[in-house]
Amino acid sequence: MRTATLDSYAGTCRHCANPLGGIEGAFCCAGCARVHAILEAEGLGRYYDLRGAAPGLPAPPEQAESAWLAPLEARLEAAAGLTRLEVDVQGVHCAACVWLLEAVFARQPGGKSCVVNPSRGRIRLAVEPSFDLRRWADAVRSVGYAIGPALEGAALAGSARSDALTLRMGLSVALAANAMMVSLALYFGLTEGRLHDVARELAFALGVATVVVGGGVFVKSAWQSLRRGLVHLDLPIAVGIGLATVGSTWSFFGGGDGPLEPGYFDTVAVFVALMLVGRWLQERVVAQNRARLLKSDGTLGLWSRRLERDGPKLVRCTELAPGDTLFLAAGDLVPVDAVLAAAASLRLDWIDGESEPRRFEAGAIAPAGAFLASGGGVQATCVTDLAGSPLTGLLRAPLEREASSPLTGRIAGLYVAGVLAAAAGAFALWMMHGTFDEAVRVTTAVLVVTCPCAFGIAAPLAWELAQSHLRRRGLFVRDAGLLRRLPGVRRAVFDKTGTLTTGKPRLVDAAALDALDDEERAVLHGLAARSTHPKSLAVLDALDAPFDPSLVALEAPSCGMQTQRGGHRFRLGAP
Repeated sequence: MRTATLDSYAGTCRHCANPLGGIEGAFCCAGCARVHAILEAEGLGRYYDLRGAAPGLPAPPEQAESAWLAPLEARLEAAAGLTRLEVDVQGVHCAACVWLLEAVFARQPGGKSCVVNPSRGRIRLAVEPSFDLRRWADAVRSVGYAIGPALEGAALAGSARSDALTLRMGLSVALAANAMMVSLALYFGLTEGRLHDVARELAFALGVATVVVGGGVFVKSAWQSLRRGLVHLDLPIAVGIGLATVGSTWSFFGGGDGPLEPGYFDTVAVFVALMLVGRWLQERVVAQNRARLLKSDGTLGLWSRRLERDGPKLVRCTELAPGDTLFLAAGDLVPVDAVLAAAASLRLDWIDGESEPRRFEAGAIAPAGAFLASGGGVQATCVTDLAGSPLTGLLRAPLEREASSPLTGRIAGLYVAGVLAAAAGAFALWMMHGTFDEAVRVTTAVLVVTCPCAFGIAAPLAWELAQSHLRRRGLFVRDAGLLRRLPGVRRAVFDKTGTLTTGKPRLVDAAALDALDDEERAVLHGLAARSTHPKSLAVLDALDAPFDPSLVALEAPSCGMQTQRGGHRFRLGAP
């Protein structure tokens, strides 16, 4: 594997690229030297290629308390198959950090997938029981990252990136407002004297400060995209800011007769400030949607059967507590990790995408998010409550991979290429028929006027707003690509019960139930309690009979629930 060398960064640390400050050697501290040695020894030198000259990982923190790993390790030991885990991570700054974390994970046996969300500081893992979680955590710490338990309020607290953007926006708006105020004097006729010179110098200083504070957001984004061979929407913005700044600076030091008068600095400053306001609004909507998702993640609509003294009782999953006994019927969702009292077949397609049912023996832990594939009346003891259940992570998964339409990307790429071509054409045309000053002025105007705000701000903002409105109307979008595929839908097929209807029918005439004897009522109660069909639930609500946990019932396709009792076969749901 190719190894990166950082000797070209004279006077800076070979690992973190921070100034050495007179320290002899190649590293600023022992921690950076240790991390660099680990990366090189493990063949992970590509981290430096992806990172470039930007500051790298900090020195690894002191060995943190690892007691929080014990519950996660217990879940892994008791699991019978793939398990999903979440941990928080600090120190993720760029694509190189994401690549390094994924590379470290890929080297651990038993790991299936690792999804790093830099904006939330969260890592989602899918691992086999053989995965050595503690060893992986130590490996992550050894390369300079701090990890810990997934905290529920981490996403609501906001990220350092959002705070930095807010600070940049506030400073840029303040600087731009002052630049505009000073430039008004130049616009209204202040053309000579010492006061004129002071106004020019202030406009220049404020404009440059605005570009330095706010323009870096777009320049960094454009540069990183170019390093990956991509054309980003921030590219023409960055080029326009740079060209206008260089032209105005040249004009300022040339005495004001250049392509852009010194007063033009206020326009550059306002342009940068407005772009940052738009970017901040976009980030704010994204943060609000994520916060709303965390506050209302869809779990309030989940119900489960809890076995109580008088039989199964339908309760909200939010009411479940460790030690409660679940009574699972065929097709029921396992809302929390639970220990099975008997062998059962479970579908894990919501967890790992495998539709083939898997058999779990008595005493095994049924993972949250699994569905009972067959049978009925299986009991399971809750290990956690819903707040600590991995099911909440499954419900929140769609926001981890934000929608990024390939069509929008292609249109944006073509648009950026067209803008750059138009700017280059304008520059060439004015160079042939005008002066260099005019060419710079026209080219800058083209880049500023054709700023791709509609794509760079409106498109992501529209997607976030659409998600927000759909959620308020009760539509939970699990797949981020749904909105892209909906225009191609020509026919929809609905299951009537519970989809086009409320799914909660009520038995109006109970005369047939009154005609049954006590034994028949007990059998009917047992069959209805082991079925998930809405009509079975209506029958169960209307029955006043004791619950028999010993009843053995099976659900046969097209035959409903059936059982044998006293030499007779009883069926519910089929003639």
